[in-house]
Amino acid sequence: MLGDLGSFVAGNRWVDLVLLRHGCEFALGMLLWRRFRGRADGLDVAGMVLFLGASLVQILRTGEVLAWSTRSNDGDPYAAPLLFLIALAGLLFALRLHRTGRDRAWSGTTVRTLGLMTYPLYLVHQAAGGYLMSFLHHHGVPRFAALAIVLAGVLVLSAVVATALEPRLRRPLRALLERVPWRRAPAFAGVRPARGGG
Repeated sequence: MLGDLGSFVAGNRWVDLVLLRHGCEFALGMLLWRRFRGRADGLDVAGMVLFLGASLVQILRTGEVLAWSTRSNDGDPYAAPLLFLIALAGLLFALRLHRTGRDRAWSGTTVRTLGLMTYPLYLVHQAAGGYLMSFLHHHGVPRFAALAIVLAGVLVLSAVVATALEPRLRRPLRALLERVPWRRAPAFAGVRPARGGG
């Protein structure tokens, strides 16, 4: 039963669109942020262990579904979980640098642009990257060459969104949203959005 549920979560397109299968990664990130802010307790630590394990299982199951759908079984099933752990270690390292103030030496324009690219990259990597990977695969492009093309493509697209499209759309969209008679909760009344963010 759990295997069937894992396959459904890993391979269902509607689940992808509502970001359900990424819930464990979101929860892990929020608990890590609480830990970084010094607000975590024993229950939070237990949650981190639980959601880290769930994240690894979800990544493994997604890899199995993708291998089945592409009829490709020659990849290393543990490569993606390993990359996830490496990325998580990099995130923890960045948080540690931020806490000690040593990240200020890396606060140039290039690093800021890379940071702004992360959310567009998250949004486009599956929709655009997945489609392009499937297109190249079905047209006989070797796997690693296709992967390199897709990586370059989604990085360029994310950079365009972060540096050109989003800044131009931010002001008119904000003006449009300010015309909507939102009913804000009292706790957030008077809170102004951060400048320069997406």
